[in-house]
Amino acid sequence: SSDGYKAFAKKVEAVATKAGIPVKALGSKSGDDAAATAYAAWVESAAVADASADVAALQASATAALDKHLSKTGEQVRGEHAAALAALQKKLDAAKGAPWAAKFQADLQNIAWFDAAVAANPAVGPKASA
Repeated sequence: SSDGYKAFAKKVEAVATKAGIPVKALGSKSGDDAAATAYAAWVESAAVADASADVAALQASATAALDKHLSKTGEQVRGEHAAALAALQKKLDAAKGAPWAAKFQADLQNIAWFDAAVAANPAVGPKASA
């Protein structure tokens, strides 16, 4: 082994040690099962840590979205809903004659019927046979 290789190996060892990678696993050519097992365990623990961090980030994002939504009053939600429907209606008017626009318009009428049925009797709501 050359001096350059030895210097490189020392740098690799330092990086591996800093990252928590079992150093023996990096250069094991002898079929050392203990080193391979240690490396496999490290890879698995790193994957679990990454997955746990991803889940925590998703939980935080979902909690923030839910908190934001639940903090709105019913009037705010109805206002946002009305604004979204108005914007959608403009798009439907612009696409008049398109098959998707006709189907979407029919869906909006069904939603309007459902909303009216719920508003008429909130305790019971619409009947399935209607």
